[in-house]
Amino acid sequence: MFRKMKALAALAFALMVLAGSFAGAEPVAKIGGMLLFGSEFIGELPNGRMVFSADNVLESGMSRLQCLEPEGTVAWALSDYTRNYTPAVITEDGTIAIQKKDKIVFLSPEGKETGKEIPLATDEGIWYELTSRGMMKYCRAEDTIKSVEFIDWEGQTLFSLDPGRVVRGEGMIADQDGLLMMGHAQGADWDEAIKVVRVDWQGKILWERPLPRWKNYDWNYLRRAKVTSDGGILVLYTQEIYSFPERKSYTQLIKIGADTEILWTKEAVLDGEKGREFTDVAEYDGKYVITCGLEKQGLHSATQTYLWLDADGNELGTVRQSIRQVDFPDLEDQRDVDYMGEELFSAGGNLWQVFTAWDSHPNSSTVYSIVRRMLFRIPVL
Repeated sequence: MFRKMKALAALAFALMVLAGSFAGAEPVAKIGGMLLFGSEFIGELPNGRMVFSADNVLESGMSRLQCLEPEGTVAWALSDYTRNYTPAVITEDGTIAIQKKDKIVFLSPEGKETGKEIPLATDEGIWYELTSRGMMKYCRAEDTIKSVEFIDWEGQTLFSLDPGRVVRGEGMIADQDGLLMMGHAQGADWDEAIKVVRVDWQGKILWERPLPRWKNYDWNYLRRAKVTSDGGILVLYTQEIYSFPERKSYTQLIKIGADTEILWTKEAVLDGEKGREFTDVAEYDGKYVITCGLEKQGLHSATQTYLWLDADGNELGTVRQSIRQVDFPDLEDQRDVDYMGEELFSAGGNLWQVFTAWDSHPNSSTVYSIVRRMLFRIPVL
């Protein structure tokens, strides 16, 4: 269904800008298709290439797994890894681990299968969560998780965990110290505060920290969690209250120290159209960059604002990025286009963000709007 695609454009390096200034950045490559969501940045390979995966993509020519050169051109794209939602990760040795039917296969940085495989049990109620150092295997029966074990990339079980103490649903990160698990414990009410749990490589739970609760909310979720270059844990956590047709969101950027102490918090409140909202965060050159507001400018462009912080949470300034309708193929002539800023990340010495644009007034004869997802190089402070 998918075929290797050509890059749409290469890109000159973005200009350094002063705080509060505008900058332009040409799109680099089309990394999604006729879905509003789908493309996800997996990570950076040792050779500087960037790897993306997607869920089910409907448009011909879009790829299940795609690798871009540091300058944004497409190095390779693959389409044989399509078993509903198929996660992929970059492992510690620089290969790519991805599920292919009833096994994990490993790809070289050139996108070729290495021949190494790990068979998977695919019985009903079994599923896997992949990390850079291995995968968590969950076994469920009658809506209850019965067993949890971590399997390394040699196929060996390193440890098992008490299902009653496992939290899941909001991501997992592997590093040299063990696993960071984020989510809710089994049996917890869905509106309980999300927990961050640290597990060492012997399977011992070292600590757990519930994230701060705001007030009675309707929904809470993690937008991003990552281990920072100085050994801290950065969490972007949102709690929302709905009062139709408006919503109120409270987002905290929380930095947690190695001993579980909350070092600092940066907050944003959006009440209807008033205030601001943090939507993603990345680390770049020891500083933190937050996306905090995509504003539409008329019918044909939008502006994304980036707030920069130092490692202690102090504000350094803002940069604003112009996103134009003409940057998105097949949307240049549409009378009204909407935009959404998505994943923000650093790779290859650059700062990047994925943007999606779609025709907000599609022809009534079409089933879908024209939707395009593009990768932009973002100017830095």
